[in-house]
Amino acid sequence: MDEFLEDKSSMMEFRGCWQDGQAGVSWLTGTHIADWVHKGAEANRDPDTQERKFFDFENQLTEAADKIDKMFWFGILEDYERSLELLAYQLDKPLKNFKRLQQKIGRQNLHKLEPSLPSEESTEFLKNLMPQDIWLYEYAKTVFQARWNYYKTRIYQHPKRPAFPKIPCQSTRFILKCSGTDNDFIFKWDEKMPEEHAKNFNDLLQ
Repeated sequence: MDEFLEDKSSMMEFRGCWQDGQAGVSWLTGTHIADWVHKGAEANRDPDTQERKFFDFENQLTEAADKIDKMFWFGILEDYERSLELLAYQLDKPLKNFKRLQQKIGRQNLHKLEPSLPSEESTEFLKNLMPQDIWLYEYAKTVFQARWNYYKTRIYQHPKRPAFPKIPCQSTRFILKCSGTDNDFIFKWDEKMPEEHAKNFNDLLQ
């Protein structure tokens, strides 16, 4: 991981591994730019337009959080057992049915290797790369806990949304810029970047 994050060309080649929004916000707001993502007939498919829209992070986070609030159910991977229990409750199904699923998935994961952890510097860099998804994840956990509390007590108290995060790093398909960090830089993927894209995102190149 450390070596990968030092190689900016490789980072851009495999941007989907770390791209802010990839883990949640872009899916919920319709700003995902991948060709394989299904969109409605009236959806804007111009990637430059979608990438620019994603930079309006306060509106993006508000829309994503609103959709989290309205979801019938969602689970937290690190809180797997309670997630399945809430799903059983939402569907009004016996929990034992979901316990069997949990056991099956557990058997499938028996031989998976533990990942190697990145350095502290790389961890901080990754946090700077994806502040919106981290914000959404933290908010989703509080909504999940509020729903769990309701399930147990029948008292629901909706959580307060956290303050919007600072956005130290911004990226497009061809530009990565970090400012206000311990290691500020601008990377331009010149061999891939069209002139029109450079014009559209000239502010990132300053």
